[in-house]
Order: sequence, then C-alpha cells, then structure tokens
Amino acid sequence: MKIDVRGESEALLLRFKKEKPGWQRERLLALKRVMEGDPTQRVADELGRSQATVQTWINKFRSGGIEGLLQKGKGIGPQSRLTSEMQEAMTAQLELGKWRTARDAWKWLKENHDVGDLKESVIYKYLGKCEGRLKATRPCNPQKDEEAEKEFRITLADKMTDLGIPADRTVRL
Repeated sequence: MKIDVRGESEALLLRFKKEKPGWQRERLLALKRVMEGDPTQRVADELGRSQATVQTWINKFRSGGIEGLLQKGKGIGPQSRLTSEMQEAMTAQLELGKWRTARDAWKWLKENHDVGDLKESVIYKYLGKCEGRLKATRPCNPQKDEEAEKEFRITLADKMTDLGIPADRTVRL
C-alpha cells in the first residue's frame, strides 16, 4: 500500500533535515525509513517503539500529511496543575538560579502555590516544561568497584562481538 498518497515525500525529507532532535524528528525519521522500504517492525525496534505506534504515524501521514503526522492530540490523563502563571514564575526563579535541587523547587511550589502534594516525578516534569536542566551529574555509588568498572570497559567490545549481533544493527546499552 502506498504511504505517500499526498505527494509530500520531498517535503518530508526537507523537514526531517531541518528538524531539531525531539518527537517530531523521530516521527519524520520513521516515515522516511518506511518510505525507503524498511519494514515497520524493524523501524519500530530501532526507535524503541511498538509496531502499532509506527503504523499509527503512517496512518496520520496518509490522512493529514506532514501536519497530520506532527499533530499531537491531548492526552487522556489528568489536567496539569501547572498554570501559565506558575510556569512563568518558575522560569523566572530558574533564571535567577534560586534552586539547587528539584526538592528546592518543590518547597517553593508548596509555599507559593499550595501544590505541596505533587510527586517528585511531576516536579521534574514541571521543571522540564520551564526549561530547567540538571546542574550537576548524579553522584556515583560510594561502594562502586573501580577495578570491575575498568575490566567492564576493556571487555565490553569482546563480549558484544561474542553475541554475534550484525554490524548494522543498533544496540542499546
């Protein structure tokens, strides 16, 4: 069955080349690969998605073109409690460097916006919406075995070769 029923394959390729990394580029890449002849299951496996998801993207492209493919509907989850006012205030606090940790942001939200019952994962989500980024890497386990780590780094390539994985296949570690 033909995927590009609207004749937008060249526009899709141009958009893919210009698109920054993110969910839009992932969808464009999936369609590009399928139009080049890759099976949907292979594309899904390499992107870490289900075949049904890739097929849904194909159907969106067929019915609505590039704009249909890149249109996200509203989720079925609960409404976000992050208002635009809260987001602006959080962004301002981030720009001033007021918080060192997500817990600091959570305390600020609790004191200023009465949303102290939020889970930690929601705080990280809100910080992400406000362009917040981790300032420091996560600490290492103090019980880490340095010798085992060095040996792992040295022997990893040999272990991967022993698995017999084709050279053109993507592997996630």
